[in-house]
Amino acid sequence: MKKINKNELHQIFTNLRNNKEKSFNELYEKYNKLIYAIAFAILKNKENSEDIVQIVFTKIYGLEAEKLPTSNEASWLYTLTKNEALNYIRKQKNEVNLEEIENIPYDDNEIQEIIDRDAYNRIIKKLSPQEKEIVNLKILGDMKFKDIAKLLDMPIRYCTMEVLYCIT
Repeated sequence: MKKINKNELHQIFTNLRNNKEKSFNELYEKYNKLIYAIAFAILKNKENSEDIVQIVFTKIYGLEAEKLPTSNEASWLYTLTKNEALNYIRKQKNEVNLEEIENIPYDDNEIQEIIDRDAYNRIIKKLSPQEKEIVNLKILGDMKFKDIAKLLDMPIRYCTMEVLYCIT
């Protein structure tokens, strides 16, 4: 994953408020992979993650200049992406194609996955929101501690300690 340059990101957002088109293209070129990685860590699906990238950048482009962040831009991007991915999941849960239900094959691995997911959710349910984010990014997103620390703007030792605490 590309290293987040907070000064560069701050400057892009500052420029975005003044020169939307050029700065927006720069933001997209430099940070679309990061947005994709965050979405993929949550959705675990290439196509859906690509959809989230488009949704996030469409929202950013449509925002009025005064609504763009003036500080903590990396955290703002992470939160925006995470929220859009979660909204995407909620929408998908509400849409059921009856024809697809009839053709669902039975698979013993599916039952084990459901059991594993349930156990994981019971464990993670007891954590604080920040601890959940760290654990999800590490376990589900398969991200490195240094990338998680940079993304969430916190010391790497805190991220490491939180995950070790949570899984023991």
